[in-house]
Amino acid sequence: MELGYRHQSAKVQTEVHLFRNELRDLIARVRLGNDSIAGYPVYIKENVQEGYVHGVEGDFNVAVTSRWNVQGALSWQYGQNVSRNEPQRRIPPMFGRGAVSYAHNGLSITAETLFASKQDRLAAGDKSDNRIPAGGTPGWAVFNLYGAYSWNAFTVRAGFWNIGNEDYRYHGSGTNAMGRSASLAIEVGF
Repeated sequence: MELGYRHQSAKVQTEVHLFRNELRDLIARVRLGNDSIAGYPVYIKENVQEGYVHGVEGDFNVAVTSRWNVQGALSWQYGQNVSRNEPQRRIPPMFGRGAVSYAHNGLSITAETLFASKQDRLAAGDKSDNRIPAGGTPGWAVFNLYGAYSWNAFTVRAGFWNIGNEDYRYHGSGTNAMGRSASLAIEVGF
């Protein structure tokens, strides 16, 4: 089920959605006896559980002037495994994006932040998953600065990513994201 609202005018675009997903015959990991491989327990997948996920997500885009733009997005979810009376596995924490952009005469520059709160509301399967740190996934915020300049058939793009060199990962991914970095690209259109 989903309920949403969208507004669009010459300068403002925004939308917000509330949702609830009822989950039946949910596929779950089931431990296969006492088997293990290299010390890790062996699991199989079965359709054996029920649960739900509900939440809210929204975003906005405001043209402050003809050259300046402000954007933002936010998402929050809550999941419960009813069969096990515990949190649903791998529910992401609240996360979002905020950005300020400038564009004029072929030049565009964007400063953005991406962020997530900590996720320590974990199912038993999350706690035993080596892709999720002990105690849950810490919250984080990263800052990026990128832009482009176009003239004729050429576009030069450059960016500075994770400027603060934050050590972070998306919840349940098992892989830490890239540290401080820079990029440069030249595009030629025909």
